[in-house]
Amino acid sequence: MGGRGGNASSSLTLAAPASRTLSVSSSASGGAGALDSMQPGGTAAATTTVTGGTNPVSVFAMAQGGDTLLGNLPAGGPTPDATAAANSSGLIVTSNAAAVGGVTGSTSLPGAANAKAIADGGGKATAHANARGGVGSAVAEASYAATVLRTHADGPATANPKVEARANLAGRPDLGVALGVNAAALATASPQPEDIFFGLNPHVVSAFQNANVTDMIILGGSYSQELTVVGGAQFYSTSATVNLDVRQVQTPHDLLLGLYDPKQPTANGKVQQSNLAVQVGGKMVVFHSSSSLNAALAYFTDNVIDLGAAYAQGGTTSVQAQITLVTQVAAPGDGLYVNFILGTGASLPGDANHDGMIDFQDLLILAQNYGSSNQTWEHADFNGDAKVSFDDLLILAQHYGQSTGGPRPPRGPAAGDATSPVPEPSTLAGVTFTAASMLRRRRSKLWRQDSNLQGCEARD
Repeated sequence: MGGRGGNASSSLTLAAPASRTLSVSSSASGGAGALDSMQPGGTAAATTTVTGGTNPVSVFAMAQGGDTLLGNLPAGGPTPDATAAANSSGLIVTSNAAAVGGVTGSTSLPGAANAKAIADGGGKATAHANARGGVGSAVAEASYAATVLRTHADGPATANPKVEARANLAGRPDLGVALGVNAAALATASPQPEDIFFGLNPHVVSAFQNANVTDMIILGGSYSQELTVVGGAQFYSTSATVNLDVRQVQTPHDLLLGLYDPKQPTANGKVQQSNLAVQVGGKMVVFHSSSSLNAALAYFTDNVIDLGAAYAQGGTTSVQAQITLVTQVAAPGDGLYVNFILGTGASLPGDANHDGMIDFQDLLILAQNYGSSNQTWEHADFNGDAKVSFDDLLILAQHYGQSTGGPRPPRGPAAGDATSPVPEPSTLAGVTFTAASMLRRRRSKLWRQDSNLQGCEARD
């Protein structure tokens, strides 16, 4: 009887000529298993690396695991996995990596597929990675100077999903591409004005109309019907990691995240659960879980989240944000894809804690620092005179109750929504009372100063 197919590997590394447009590719295909036995195909690994060059450089890497030609593989045995990596650096670079796990029978999962594309461009960079296998993983990373954009899409180990990750430093994420795969993480950094699209989402439009849009992102997943071995739920994890250069942002700004226009692959599709997690600087700042389609649609429609301060303060030069969406689906047609937009906008006057709301928490910060000097915005110095005074209180009072993106109709948590607002004593009456108290303190101080001055004049 024959044995398993042979493994295959291909690796190519070269320096691009300075003045030539270059397209380079490498591929590897694992051998098929023997026809007369249930032996797996071989593994495949392809790596292509090109560095340098001032003209456009395109790099491709393709890996295809070998197929099992007879029967199904026994559990726990070797699998025909595929790994592809494409790396490029230069002025204008494109990296494409594709990996396909080998077929292992009608009831066994294909081999795992892992694709990674990295493009480091001096002017323009594009990275695309797609994978299809029993466990699919795709990673794409594009960088330019201090701007780094990384996307990651993972498929479950219970199906044969198509996963796609794209990171571009130009253009707009393509929703059509997202809807055509089971897990999508597509992102564009530094989009041009003509590529920025908000749809009919007035709250997002209001928040971003004067903001600097840095990234546009699509994340999501949908049920895979192909070669599903284990019935039930499928989980898709998609993420985008952004590194923002804030060295030129010298005045108080906030990092804003807009959520809008969620899409389903089919009209009748559902979602068992969706979890959104956002980390800034390695710290979790948002975690929201929805256990129904209606709850998810309500949360991801025309919503703006303030992620905190994003400007050059205290030696800060960059801010890293990671947005992760995990989607759980259970039947054909189920799925959810969400549009995100990221940017920096001027901090709201009076928002000392950078949470996008002028409320009682900001008033407490001001009260705790009232009368002090050598202070910053985060201590409630809103007019930039390094003091926390009555002038700052007036600024807070004038904007009390405002939020990022302006007023919007109140909407309570939908059924299946795992989060709800945290109650706090943020009432305008509290501001009025505190303002009046501080005003009395200010007047009393002025009266004492005036009395002392008059006493000095009488003695003279």
